[in-house]
Amino acid sequence: MESREEAEASGGYTTERLLDLAARVPVLWSETFDAAVSTMKYGDFVTASQTAYPQTGDDPIGPGTPSVAIDAKMVSEKIYGNLFEEDLTADLLTTVRKNPAAWQLYRS
Repeated sequence: MESREEAEASGGYTTERLLDLAARVPVLWSETFDAAVSTMKYGDFVTASQTAYPQTGDDPIGPGTPSVAIDAKMVSEKIYGNLFEEDLTADLLTTVRKNPAAWQLYRS
C-alpha cells in the first residue's frame, strides 16, 4: 500500500487506483499492463516527460493536449489541427522518423 505522500507525488494516482481504472477499460487491461504499473516499469520515462513537458512552450505548465515536440520544437500552428486525427499524427511522426530534415517543414 502506498503512502499518502507517494500518492501525492505521483499526481494522486496510486498503483491501486491506476489498476482499478485500467480494469474498467477492457482493451487497456492485461497482465502485462498490471505488471508494468506495479513495477513502475516506465517510471523513468514518465519522470523525464514531466520534466521536459513544461520546456516545450511559453506556457509554464506546458503546451496542452494534443501536442508534438521534437528537439524541443512544437509542431507548427498551421498543422496543429491535424494532431486531433490519429492517422495524420501517425503520418507526421513516420515522415519525420524516416526523414528527420522534414521536421523543418512542420515545426514552429
